Formats: sequence, structure tokens, C-alpha cells
Amino acid sequence: MQMVPKFCFPFDVEREPPSPAVQHFTFALTDLAGNRRFGFCRLRAGTQSCLCILSHLPWFEVFYKLLNTVGDLLAQDQVTEAEELLQNLFQQSLSGPQASVGLELGSGVTVSSGQGIPPPTRGNSKPLSCFVAPDSGRLPS
Repeated sequence: MQMVPKFCFPFDVEREPPSPAVQHFTFALTDLAGNRRFGFCRLRAGTQSCLCILSHLPWFEVFYKLLNTVGDLLAQDQVTEAEELLQNLFQQSLSGPQASVGLELGSGVTVSSGQGIPPPTRGNSKPLSCFVAPDSGRLPS
């Protein structure tokens, strides 16, 4: 967990040239047993903070939508609403491999997934870390 900030800021924010208003990227941490934990990040240009969700679930679209929603709420100074949404997500339980998650916020924001939980991966015992920067033109807004 100590390495998460280095993945959230894989470059020097102060020296980085101007970029699009928001950047999304993902990284994966693999433990010695081969279990992956994904980090989904949203970095707004000109800020010193990064929104990041760590999960064993590779729900890219769901977590990017959630990060955009939380980022928009924080930009509008709706901190309580952002905390409520994240708390509701944290309290969700998944009942099985094909479970889905659906969250609604009073302002009409809905985040849901019909995707199930992927089976755990077995394999290489060496830790693996990777950084993926998706095409920002193809991400949900």
C-alpha cells in the first residue's frame, strides 16, 4: 500500500506540461499469490490530489464513472454527497460470482454494473506492477 501514491502520481506534477482537463489511468498490483488489485485513478489538471479507487474487481467503466461523479461533486463543493456515495459503495456486499452493484444518489446519479466477479487468477508468484493510460476519447464521461 505504500507504493500506491507513486502509482497515482507516476510523474512530477509540477513539471508535467499542460494536459487535458482530466486524465484517467489504471494500474494493477499483483501479490505473491497472483491476486490482482486494480487502482482506478482520476487526475484533474492543475491539482495536487488524485482520486483513486482500489479494488479486486476489474470494473473499468463502473469505477471511471464513479470517479467522474465523485470528481464532479467535489468540484461543486458537494463533499457530503460525495462521501455519501462512497460510503454506500463501501457498504455494498456482493453475494456471489455473478453479483452486480447498483448505487443511486438523491441528485439522480446512478452507478451500476451488471458484471460479475472474475475468478481469481493463479500463476506467476512474482509481483507484477503495470501502468495503463487508456484513450481518454473512449472513456465514459
